Amino acid sequence: MQPLTMKFSLPEAPGPSGILRVAQQAAGAHLTALGLEGEERRQGLVWVIIRTRCEIFGEPSRELTAVTWPGATRAGMMPRYCEMFREDGSLFARLATTWVLTDASTRQMRLDAPISVPDLSRGDEPPMARSLPRKELPFLSDFVPAASQIDSNGHVNNAAYLDAAMDAAGHLLQGRELSAFAVDYRAEILPGTKVSIFGALDGNILFLCGKSESKEHFRMTITCK
Repeated sequence: MQPLTMKFSLPEAPGPSGILRVAQQAAGAHLTALGLEGEERRQGLVWVIIRTRCEIFGEPSRELTAVTWPGATRAGMMPRYCEMFREDGSLFARLATTWVLTDASTRQMRLDAPISVPDLSRGDEPPMARSLPRKELPFLSDFVPAASQIDSNGHVNNAAYLDAAMDAAGHLLQGRELSAFAVDYRAEILPGTKVSIFGALDGNILFLCGKSESKEHFRMTITCK
């Protein structure tokens, strides 16, 4: 067993949501290569990302090579890592995501799920990320997901959170080069849910969160140079 390497030719240079979509596609391809794709669904479970952290090194490229591998599962949480390289071999982005298995019916985490993913740690991975802090932020805009933003798990795709955030606050980052982003997925966004997005730029960090009437759905930071 080894990490998966996968080449991508994109229609345009990826922003934050495009980077995450590449990482998600590579992760799915790797589960298939390991013979694990679909095993969770047969047991009434789904894989859900609860945290994403990404470092970005310079300008994006439309041609990318992604390398992805899982780390050691701890307390039911599986870290997965992904590095993306430009055509010239230079490092463009590095991601660390935290995944958990969730009951497809109750939408509750199943930390005791009997599915094993091999630990392919290299030894230089970052530790699992801690939660982003809660902040009181000014209102920016409302977001209601389009049908195209709902994934096969029946909720808003992880990358679409970044699309919504950039639609609401991208004007605050105009002309700036991005160097990192982080997302905590605190509660899934279901079809038809109206989420109010709040955000503010503090120095070189844009802080954002999304809330509906009943719960907080995400916390996010986008860092620029």
